[in-house]
Formats: sequence, structure tokens, C-alpha cells
Amino acid sequence: MSTDKNRFDSWLKEDLYRDIIYRVFLWASISGSAVYLATGLGQLAAVEYFEQVGKGIMPLLNIVGTIALILLLLAMMFKDLEYVDDFHFGQARVIGCIGGFVRRTAGDLSLWVLGAVVAIFTSASVAVFAEATTLGLGLQAVLQLTRFYALILLMFLGIACLSVLVRREEPPTSSLRTAPALLRSLIP
Repeated sequence: MSTDKNRFDSWLKEDLYRDIIYRVFLWASISGSAVYLATGLGQLAAVEYFEQVGKGIMPLLNIVGTIALILLLLAMMFKDLEYVDDFHFGQARVIGCIGGFVRRTAGDLSLWVLGAVVAIFTSASVAVFAEATTLGLGLQAVLQLTRFYALILLMFLGIACLSVLVRREEPPTSSLRTAPALLRSLIP
């Protein structure tokens, strides 16, 4: 089975960071619409909505995010091994097929993690804005929010970069001049 190929999709895939930015825009739009509908229709206050999102996503994000991070690192290892020694670690071998499965799974999980992080960021931003406009925020709250947003930003950037490294065609160490030679010297 083949997927649809079109100019827009090809343009997005030319630069995987562009692809992630497009996805972030969609995820933020969907999450923002959910917040708007839940809070705008008077069903929940913005802070209550964020608490519900946090209770639902955060434990799952903790587990799936950890698994995704481990698989991303394994996927980069498999990708580099295939690049360095295609005979032993290529797609014609069982270990290469396992590596391909790990790379695909890591890529998909990393995109889910990024979507979850965007949903948390969006719902937190709406809750903070609603809280700040009605009650105002003290210095302690601003410092806690700064730490929270810095953590979310670091998590997002780290997973996004790893996702791009795993999903792109070239192996992670191909941009380093001495890395392939070093890796070849380590393989017996």
C-alpha cells in the first residue's frame, strides 16, 4: 500500500523541522480549539481544564516519553551501525530489520510526545492567561511558570531534534567528519 504523494507533502518532507513546525501548528490549533470549547461554553474554568488535561496526559507522557527517549537513542545507534557496517547491520539482516522497526516506532512515538507536549503547553497558556487576567500573578507564581515553560521548551526541543535525527535519511553521525571512521574502528 502506498500513501498519497503531493507537492505540499514533499515540500514539508524536504526539511523535517518544517514538518514539525507544521504539525505543531495543527496540534496547537486542535488543542486551542478544545480549550476554547471547554472553557468558552462554560463547562469548565481554564484552570480546571488544565488540571484535567494534566491528570490525563502527564502520567502517560511520563511513561511514553521515557520509552520514546530510550527508543530514539537505540534508533540512532541502529542507524549509525547500518551506515558504518551495512553488511552486518543492513536491512538484509535480521538485526537491520529490528533496527528499522525500532526507528519507525521511535519516530512515531516521538511525534506523539511532541503532540502531547504542545497540548500541555496550549492548555497551560490558556489557564495562565485566564488566571492572570482575573486574579493577577505574584512573583512566586511567575517564577514557577518560568521554570515550567523552560522545562516544557527543553523537553520539546530535545525530542524534536532527536525525532529529526531518527526520521531523516542520513544517519545521526554523518554530519561529523571523524565519527564514521571512529565508529568503523570500534566494530571488529
